[in-house]
Amino acid sequence: MNVNKKKLAEIFGCDVRTVTAWQSQGLPLVSGGG
Repeated sequence: MNVNKKKLAEIFGCDVRTVTAWQSQGLPLVSGGG
């Protein structure tokens, strides 16, 4: 399943800034898109 930050925030019921913080703390991610 591929989701963007906004969708991931919706899934977890949090703000996009929280997802960004998780990324800086080592959340695995795949870059791509267009």
